[in-house]
Amino acid sequence: MLSEELYQKSGVALYVAVRDELEGENQKEVRKAWKEGILQNLKAPYGVIFFVKSHKKIDIVLNPEIKGIDGSRIITEYMVPILMQEKGLPNPKVSASILNGYAQLADEIAESKGESLENNLIVDKSGSNNLVRYSIYVMLGIMLTIIAFIYVFGRLKK
Repeated sequence: MLSEELYQKSGVALYVAVRDELEGENQKEVRKAWKEGILQNLKAPYGVIFFVKSHKKIDIVLNPEIKGIDGSRIITEYMVPILMQEKGLPNPKVSASILNGYAQLADEIAESKGESLENNLIVDKSGSNNLVRYSIYVMLGIMLTIIAFIYVFGRLKK
């Protein structure tokens, strides 16, 4: 439903390719051959999220590249944190991670085309990541100010 809405509104098809393992000696070459085999059958424009569980490797490919969409940021901010919650890679965590990355990628593709997706998961648009980051900076600043205040007035009393 989400992929259909994305395709209708933006013209971009979004796919997911997942494998538990790939056979071969050189993991990088095997992954590359697998990806190329899938990509040669797709008609642009498209986006694909690749995941190989045994290699612990996620990749996002957009053809053509869409300005403002950073696949590595989507992977590190929306997919990897879910996978890091437990040791190993249980299938429910893999599914949740891929779904989260898919939803974010779909939302960013739609936004780049000036559209919004009604059937997408709730995507955080509140800036909560920035809020947390700036809150930490403020707390550190207050703490350093208090330490400096104590140090300066402690020396003045002596």
